[in-house]
Amino acid sequence: MMAAGHKTQDSAGALRAFRAVISAFTGIGRGKALHDDLASLRPWQVIAAGLICAAVFVAVIVTLVRNIAT
Repeated sequence: MMAAGHKTQDSAGALRAFRAVISAFTGIGRGKALHDDLASLRPWQVIAAGLICAAVFVAVIVTLVRNIAT
């Protein structure tokens, strides 16, 4: 059975993974934050966050292009 603290820790890790991916997408961020993220995040968290962010980015671009083109 999962403890409540473990679930909170996972959600905090997910938010941290999204923050790391978004800062990598935009090219902004600090070197210390990068090292902290590398030390604390699991690879699957970063991969999942990257895939979700990429899908949202593509969906936004497609929606914008369709609305502008019509």
